[in-house]
Amino acid sequence: MKSALPFPPRELLTNVSVAVRIGVFGISLLFATGSTAQHLYAGTVNKTPTFITFAAPDAGTNAGQGTNASAINAAGDITGSYQDASNSVHGFVRASDGKITEFDAPSASGGTVPVSINAGGDIAGFYVDTDHVDQAFVRTNNGSIVEFNVLDSWTSVGGINAAGDVAGYYAITGIEASEGFVRSRNGAITAFDEEYVIFPFGINTAGDVAGYYLDSNLNYYGFVRDSDGKSTKFALPGGPGDEPYLGGINEVGDIAGFYFDGNTGLYHGFVRASNGKMTTFEAPSAGKGYLQGTVALDINTAGSVTGYYVDSKNIIHGFVRASNGVITDFDVPGTILTSPYAINTAGDITGYCIDANNVHQGFMRKP
Repeated sequence: MKSALPFPPRELLTNVSVAVRIGVFGISLLFATGSTAQHLYAGTVNKTPTFITFAAPDAGTNAGQGTNASAINAAGDITGSYQDASNSVHGFVRASDGKITEFDAPSASGGTVPVSINAGGDIAGFYVDTDHVDQAFVRTNNGSIVEFNVLDSWTSVGGINAAGDVAGYYAITGIEASEGFVRSRNGAITAFDEEYVIFPFGINTAGDVAGYYLDSNLNYYGFVRDSDGKSTKFALPGGPGDEPYLGGINEVGDIAGFYFDGNTGLYHGFVRASNGKMTTFEAPSAGKGYLQGTVALDINTAGSVTGYYVDSKNIIHGFVRASNGVITDFDVPGTILTSPYAINTAGDITGYCIDANNVHQGFMRKP
């Protein structure tokens, strides 16, 4: 996941990497009321989507508390986290029939945060232990949870694929020196790095891992690492000095993400096709001011991209961009903020929204 716009650029990306994994519960008081209209661009037929909102049974109902959805699979199962009345964070999974199951990693002390769910219903995420250190977990679809880390270090998760392989990153001396890893379903871990700091954020069925890294000259680049360990490195649209985030990789190897333009203070979305072609885009109603713009967070097999944009009044809205480039923006009706995080093969989108009382709710948008 992955919203964090009140933060400075580096902190934004750190928090969106958490947000794409989670949700940032504390931002709700910083935004004004938005409209609930849907707008389509490039002359498309206006189809009315269906919105479903939901809350974990034990989610808090005070301002800044509530439910945040972070991932959805092809069956429509949704996972995410919720903050209870005492401000503790727990995981949940919502089945396609609407049944919600809450859970915690057994060793969690400071919170359980699901990040990704695969086609079989297996969930990967991280939890905070008694030493306030992030550790990783996998919850299988039968509810059993396996906790793990890499080299007894700080470990976080970017995604889980259909085979149950997990991609993520770990750091022995701090996040400023992180390295990547892939953990197979049988528990075998392969660590890898690029140069200096690496952040893998997605893994597809083929085992391709996507992310970005920082080289020894403190320049940013994207990468795709295949299941054989071969990495393809590529320049990002904003140039090596602009901080990026790669939010997802689909089954054919297309990647979606965004970058922060250090010269203008704007966020821009992009799609990198599997053949290497890079396309940047903006939500038409995105603002042009500092920390405004377009944030792309996930891409499905059809090439549809979802994320959010910040308008000229600093209000956050959702969008979906079709593979032909047509962008539809949307808000969950009756809410003041809409922040999508993930899209499945059917085009169903999940994320969180905020109501008039500044309480978070999960949502699903069906096209």
